[in-house]
Amino acid sequence: MATKDSKKIELAAVNCITDAFFKSKRLTPYIPINDKEPVWDGHIYIKHGNNGFSRIPTQVKGKSVKKLPKKTTFSVKIVNLENYKRDGGVIYFVVYIIGTERFPYFKFLAPIDLKRIIKNAKGMSETAIALSPLGEVEGDLENQFIQFYFDCKKQTSTASSDILTMEDAIQKGYSISYQVHGIDDELEAFRYATSHFTYLYANIENSGVKTLYPIGDQPYKLFFLPYIKKDVTCEGRKFFSEFQDGRNEERREIFIDNFLRMVRLKEQDKGKLDINLCQTNLERFFNQLSFVYAISQAGSFWIGEEQVKIDKIDKSELADIKHQYKYWERIIATLRFLNVDISRIDISSFKDKDFRDLDMVRRAILDGEEIGQSKDVSGVTTIQIGSYRILVFVEKQKSGKYKITDFFKIREGKVFAVDDVDGNKVIVSFYSAVLQRDDLATLINIDYDNFIKAYEEAARFNRAISEQSNQDVLCLINAYDKAEKKDERLLKYALKLTDWISNLPETDEVSFVYRLNKIQILKRLGMITEQERMELIDISESNIPAFGKWAANLLLEDYGRAKLYWGKMSEEERKIYRHYPIYKFTHATSNQDIMN
Repeated sequence: MATKDSKKIELAAVNCITDAFFKSKRLTPYIPINDKEPVWDGHIYIKHGNNGFSRIPTQVKGKSVKKLPKKTTFSVKIVNLENYKRDGGVIYFVVYIIGTERFPYFKFLAPIDLKRIIKNAKGMSETAIALSPLGEVEGDLENQFIQFYFDCKKQTSTASSDILTMEDAIQKGYSISYQVHGIDDELEAFRYATSHFTYLYANIENSGVKTLYPIGDQPYKLFFLPYIKKDVTCEGRKFFSEFQDGRNEERREIFIDNFLRMVRLKEQDKGKLDINLCQTNLERFFNQLSFVYAISQAGSFWIGEEQVKIDKIDKSELADIKHQYKYWERIIATLRFLNVDISRIDISSFKDKDFRDLDMVRRAILDGEEIGQSKDVSGVTTIQIGSYRILVFVEKQKSGKYKITDFFKIREGKVFAVDDVDGNKVIVSFYSAVLQRDDLATLINIDYDNFIKAYEEAARFNRAISEQSNQDVLCLINAYDKAEKKDERLLKYALKLTDWISNLPETDEVSFVYRLNKIQILKRLGMITEQERMELIDISESNIPAFGKWAANLLLEDYGRAKLYWGKMSEEERKIYRHYPIYKFTHATSNQDIMN
């Protein structure tokens, strides 16, 4: 039986909580005195315009004390927390009473919070709940109560289910969302979400049924970093064309290229840096490193028209940045001199030997150092760095050592020739010496400057250059197909060369071959149009050999007709075409043996 004093304390506590909602326009407490409910003391009612009311269960406790405790917590039985979790959450109020003064505190306990608290109790019969001061319920605090109601509603059905972690949600590819209720203005809703702890939900669809599943066992403090399309520069040099910029009432964050995060607290004018350089793509890595080196020297950088100052970098870290930059600056200069496409290089797989070889190339090219070798390597050869090959020209010197030169710089004033089927020397383009190589797919320093001009010059001495040039086209396509990392420049220049061959006077009789080559290149690029389809139909119905009709129908994906013409080709022709790039399209269907 409750004593007279305990009834007074209960009445004072209920009145205190009721008074806190006096200014609220949408929330009305109904907390009866001497309530007989074993767990709940009443409800907070939410008015939904003309659509009626919803209610949030409450528990109100009063406690007479001589002074406020340093830690405002209240002990709650686990069995009661289990009841709150099962029935969809509760708002826990505690009013400390000191003489005639009342100090209200509260705690939102949503189902997933209760799940976490119960778990952390580790089998104990009671646990302490941390409380926050309760002010007058209006404005922002009123919105928090409304938001809590809707979050409880979304979490009740999964209150006893397994926890879905953020890592699992991302790994399974679920879209992640947050929802703000009671605030109609989109910008204000966004501000609310970023200034409060907010529950996140995974959007899960199963058999056409969509479910919002809580992520984690707690709300999150969101910090949005929207992309801004403005140049990031330092000392007048542009490094990046966009960045992410987010801020709240506590701090500002700038995130650049997923490697540099600058955090600046509200009262500070300089930001602290967190740097994590890309360790895969060489071009991106060096651009990031160059930016870090530049801002370490300047003490700031610019985003658009705004100057952003940074904290002074630690001396040892600064020395490391400078050392790395100076090393890679010379390596990059070497690779660029050799026309290496550094955007294709992945340095994550490089071993110590690869870095030693890079430095050897740097000494040979930039410093002009002669390199010793145990075996003769004179002439056209390659230097292998990791899985990549750099084409170079090597000359033996009087010293017995070797001078390494960029292969593409020796072409000036030279004529290149190959043996034809009769053993006669035939003038060809300089590029034929490159494109006929078996390792073409791994070469990363092909210099395409004056590409077509080289064929035009060779055509002055060889009026029948089309056959060799067409072989070069096929080599370019084959190299593209074989390459692990696709280089569309191979197809781009194959297309240029095909167009050039098609305009040669000697090619009229076999023009369909070059038309088919052009279309198979376009098909690889995903650029087939209705015009090309009609052209293929015309070719397939024209008076040309069976191999041409087979290829045209293969590109049309008419595998039945393609198989028909495959059967009309000689065994020798079939043997040859199995090694041609066009044969790749026989595998565009699940029936991969249709041409056998």
